[in-house]
Amino acid sequence: DSCATDGGDGDCTVVLTSEDTGLSTISADWNGVIVTAEGNADATAMADPVVKRWVDARLTLTPAEDRNGIGEAHTITALLEFDYGNREGFVDAPDGETIMLSTDFGSFSPDAMVTTTTCDTDGGDGDCQVTLYSDEAGTATISGSWSGDIDTAEGTAAASTSAEPVTKEWIDGSLTWFKEDEAGNPLGGATFEVCRTHDRFGNDIADECVSVTDNNAPDADGDAGEFLLLELALGRYTIQETAAPSGYSGDFDRVETVELTLDNPDATVSEPWINRRAGQITPTDTTCEDFVSGTAEDLETVQYRLKSGVINNTAPGVFFYYSLVTLPEGSDSLYIDESNTLAPNYNFAVQNDRQVRVYTPECETVDGFDAELLDGDNLGDVLISGLQGGMTYVISIKYETSNIVGLEDPGTVFYTHETKLGDVNGTLLDTAGEDALKLEQKGGS
Repeated sequence: DSCATDGGDGDCTVVLTSEDTGLSTISADWNGVIVTAEGNADATAMADPVVKRWVDARLTLTPAEDRNGIGEAHTITALLEFDYGNREGFVDAPDGETIMLSTDFGSFSPDAMVTTTTCDTDGGDGDCQVTLYSDEAGTATISGSWSGDIDTAEGTAAASTSAEPVTKEWIDGSLTWFKEDEAGNPLGGATFEVCRTHDRFGNDIADECVSVTDNNAPDADGDAGEFLLLELALGRYTIQETAAPSGYSGDFDRVETVELTLDNPDATVSEPWINRRAGQITPTDTTCEDFVSGTAEDLETVQYRLKSGVINNTAPGVFFYYSLVTLPEGSDSLYIDESNTLAPNYNFAVQNDRQVRVYTPECETVDGFDAELLDGDNLGDVLISGLQGGMTYVISIKYETSNIVGLEDPGTVFYTHETKLGDVNGTLLDTAGEDALKLEQKGGS
């Protein structure tokens, strides 16, 4: 190549480029005529050769693609390498080189995420790390660049490089489950507790629990009996009913465990929780069909009048306790337990053993059982035996209230009726609710 002097300062410039790293030796010579007062003289000149070293830099971000659950930390490694043009190729850059990284969120804007950061190479291996995380689902693109000087034996060379962008996806999960009555109809109004007990790697964590009431936040499904939780961190969850709709007994012993993973972040528990109609205190004309269909009215109060300081009469004179239970396999008896807040002798008496009736859920009469009416401290209790384990029964007990006539003024008394397994200390299967029935003086004191 050649150049011509200009500008009156005797110099000129040539520009060299190279696609490869390495050493270049540049030589220059001149020949021509030097004009003097005495005439023209031919002359030549040759410069001492100079050496040009070509260097390069390379930046790599890893991993190229990755996925994490929301709220999980993600580490990006930036590796900076220099080619010093010494035929050894790219080698790790020295410590202390600053790498710039930036993140493009695209269409989502998480509240918690690193947006622009730097890291300095250290440890002698030319790399450094940055940690990113997001509290929302979405995909981000991370870019990296470096610019600086590369020191060589020939001097300092300015250089720059950019990495191929990498992509990072944050994934959230969802849970769906259902609640039905015993007839298979959607049933609204239940409350569940949902707990995240392990992270997605299987590590046990302090339980992160939330109470979910049907059609109230955080339930994202507006249909009765259908539950949906969104934007969940991945991991292991448990789902358990904690409160049944009014008038129904809960499926409280059932606990479902569900895993939300990167590959399957959305889980559905397809088998519904079943709530059966709970025990109920009802007026005397209530039928089994009324109770099972949910149309039976509640009886909440029995009233009495006083004469000479003792109970003279009561109204209504009779009422029913209805209960719907499934007898566990291997069991054959149920215990109806009546209690009150005053004393056992203020319990209401079962009218007679013929008023202890057992039905199928379709209200067909069941025969062949025995009913024992208890008294004393267990007045109002009934032991029903001869039943079949694994079967579902409707129990109907007819109580009379006149047996407390003649007792001293009790004030206000509350009654609880429960259905238990086997005996008075047996497992509670059903109840009309604690203090569901009240005894009070008509018109007050």
